[in-house]
Amino acid sequence: MVVDQAPSVPRERADAARNRERILKAARRLLRRRAMESICMDKIAEEAGVGKGTLYRRFPDRAALVHALLDEDTRRLQDRALAGFDLSPTATSVEHVLALIGELFEFTLDHAPLLSAAHAKDQGARYDHPAYAWQRTLLSGHLR
Repeated sequence: MVVDQAPSVPRERADAARNRERILKAARRLLRRRAMESICMDKIAEEAGVGKGTLYRRFPDRAALVHALLDEDTRRLQDRALAGFDLSPTATSVEHVLALIGELFEFTLDHAPLLSAAHAKDQGARYDHPAYAWQRTLLSGHLR
């Protein structure tokens, strides 16, 4: 009997993972000093200590880099939400909603320049993004 197995997800090479992390850290360092739209992709490659080809293979344009930066932090926020924001196990749905709204507010303040850059590229599809769908689902679940 043959058992169907899920197709394996290709593993990222160790050097590719290191380069990806170096690029994201370099972009974050540069973002502390300047707005994303004023940062040259070549400068990010230089700051990360990688070649331009390495940068562009991983992130073909500024929008891909912005989305990667947001994705990492969004995942951390989602993990915190799924863990209950360190609330008591007996916390009410209202407490969860208030915690989520507070965390989303802080996230938006902290990431305003990146969110603005991402939304400028989305051309109105902002609320169709999976991150917003996740927020709506979580909020509506607590409000029910």
